[in-house]
Amino acid sequence: MNKIGIYGGSFDPVHLAHEWIAYRALKEGVDRLIVLPCFVSPHKLEQQPKSSTKDRLGMLSVAFAGSASIEVSDWEIRKQSISYTWETVDYLKLRDPNAKIVIILGGDQFEVIESWGRFSDWAYGVEFLVFLRKGEGNQFHKQSDLGLNFRVIEDFPPEISSSQIRKAIHENGAWEAWVSPEVRKWILSHDLY
Repeated sequence: MNKIGIYGGSFDPVHLAHEWIAYRALKEGVDRLIVLPCFVSPHKLEQQPKSSTKDRLGMLSVAFAGSASIEVSDWEIRKQSISYTWETVDYLKLRDPNAKIVIILGGDQFEVIESWGRFSDWAYGVEFLVFLRKGEGNQFHKQSDLGLNFRVIEDFPPEISSSQIRKAIHENGAWEAWVSPEVRKWILSHDLY
């Protein structure tokens, strides 16, 4: 069965940890990874992306241009509304009814997965690939008890955050090593952050 990974987020900007997670998901058996920048995250309603949807899509496109197995999708952005995972799962199931859906997410989000919109309508029909940060333990007993299908990846991505990069750019600090050369060029040529 074809496994399609869903990797959502603000990607404001996309950085090396995002790329590491994407390629690691492919190594974990995801056949095709769809990267979906959100229009508005339901988890960050008070914190809108700092760069435009066009720039976030552009940075993702140049970051993943070298992989035929990774698709950057503007579907959540085109909806022009809050990006809910259940809607994206429904959309991808319509697009490829025989695919197995794999949600790519961090341990912090998996901890609160029951709070995600319409959780019980979709969460039992997907697999979760959970990436931990350094210092995060695999404490997902509740998720096991719920019967969710998940795997935890415990070799950690680089410790980088988009907010850290935006702050460094704003303060004229060092940030270039945290993004790929292509994304660095995009940020500089479009005068972002």
